[in-house]
Amino acid sequence: MNIPPDAMFQKGARLGEYRVEGFLGRGGMGEVYLAVSTVSGRSVAIKVLLPSVMEKKPDFAEEFLREGRVACRINHPSVISVIDAGIDEATGVCMLVMEYIDGGTVQQMIDRHEVIDWEWALVIALRVSEALESAAGLGIVHRDIKPENIMVTGSGDIKLADLGIARCSDSAEDGSGCRRLIGTPAYASPEQCADSSRVDARSDIYSLGATLFEILTGELPFKGRTPIEMVRQVLNAPTPDPRSVNPQIPPEVAALVMRMMSRNPEDRPQSAAELSGELRRLIYGETSAPAGRKTEKYRKIAGKITEKWRKIKDLYHKIVPDESAKKRGKWMLLLAGLLVVVAVVPLPPPEIQVPESPPEDPNLRIHARIKRKIEEAKKRIPLLQQEVERAKKLSVQPAEALLLENLFYDYNPAAVAEWLSGGVKVAPERMTLEWICRVRPGLLPPDAANARQCAALLDQNGCVLPEKSVALLVHSAALGTPEERNFAYYALTMLALSERNCGTLRCLGALLPELSSSIATREKEDTFLREDFERVKQLLETLPPRA
Repeated sequence: MNIPPDAMFQKGARLGEYRVEGFLGRGGMGEVYLAVSTVSGRSVAIKVLLPSVMEKKPDFAEEFLREGRVACRINHPSVISVIDAGIDEATGVCMLVMEYIDGGTVQQMIDRHEVIDWEWALVIALRVSEALESAAGLGIVHRDIKPENIMVTGSGDIKLADLGIARCSDSAEDGSGCRRLIGTPAYASPEQCADSSRVDARSDIYSLGATLFEILTGELPFKGRTPIEMVRQVLNAPTPDPRSVNPQIPPEVAALVMRMMSRNPEDRPQSAAELSGELRRLIYGETSAPAGRKTEKYRKIAGKITEKWRKIKDLYHKIVPDESAKKRGKWMLLLAGLLVVVAVVPLPPPEIQVPESPPEDPNLRIHARIKRKIEEAKKRIPLLQQEVERAKKLSVQPAEALLLENLFYDYNPAAVAEWLSGGVKVAPERMTLEWICRVRPGLLPPDAANARQCAALLDQNGCVLPEKSVALLVHSAALGTPEERNFAYYALTMLALSERNCGTLRCLGALLPELSSSIATREKEDTFLREDFERVKQLLETLPPRA
């Protein structure tokens, strides 16, 4: 996430309540940054408009913000949420604050030539279709669905980006005053290529079909050396069959992709809800033979049984002509008939009952996703085993870990008192750099009264942290990441209130010159590093003298 030298903002710059921490990318309209809220500590992605775009079309900013505010109303688990839209008072730039997704895109999966089986591909398409359903009520058309705008989180969830804000870019014009095509021509519908201002939800269904084509085959549905040549292919070439590239795709899946990419919008699924229903039917695997075909099959079996029975009956009359032997003959006839039926006619396999309509399951679990989760779990087993062995060596019990969380994160004196009264001891060996660096969402300064009570509980129970653990906190409070610095500083503030631990802090004041030298080489990269160091220095220098 290194920030290019020519970027609009560098690390540490402020945009409202947010502090820039990294660079996520840039496009023709603007740049996207990773930022952290100085109020809540939440990581977000901020999209800002380039000044050249605002100068070229002054009213574009107003339209950009209006579309952003509409996007704020979309609330769906498969949509990247837009948190806020506005103008930064200090810099005057228009910006959108969005949910930050720590993951990759479907385009990156395709570029890495990852094997994406058809079931997982359909789940991706279903999640995008469900996101489009949520936007249908607001009359929002995405207009730029492509693999690059479909995010995959670290846990495998699918999220659609730019829903609700892609339309505003449709107002941009080229130098000739003509409207330009929005998005990549390879995924744009024929009607969008002809006039992007007159499209509806069926255009998004076409784009999703083109995206699904590439996920299933690894190739674009249409190829061209230039955007104009690509547009001509979209407008004039017949709809390609994905099975011509990947014969392993089931025919019914290929048929749906081709229907989504029909040149005539009337031939496509007419809404995202209709498309979601068809995708669910394919994912649930309702591939049993139609009722008419089953009936014909069993009718032929019944005909064979009837014919064999007639032949056995004729043989019976020849062998048993007298009435006295008919009783015995009937039993022999029945037994022989059953033997012939079992030997000659195969019994039909038991019919599997498939529900006419699958239950609506928001947390869809299918074979492909389960396989992927199993593989991920297998990779994590060695790491978990190492963690268990490390915990055994440190003799850290779960209760001790929870006590540390209640003490140095929650600052909950009631919970700390309960653990200590139950015989649980503070385990400072758990306070490694890895533990301090752990991401703790929603970290806030502790309540002064709670911190004072927690410090008193440490003194009452004779808990003195070793100098090594306190020194690690001092280093982290001065040189760590912004989240680590806050966490360690809050912990040091609480230890400064403890009479038994205050002496250790006094001794560590000797580290300040060394830390100051280290900060001098890094403060250009992080403008808040020096400010955070000064508060640590002030804390150590204002400690009460030794009694």
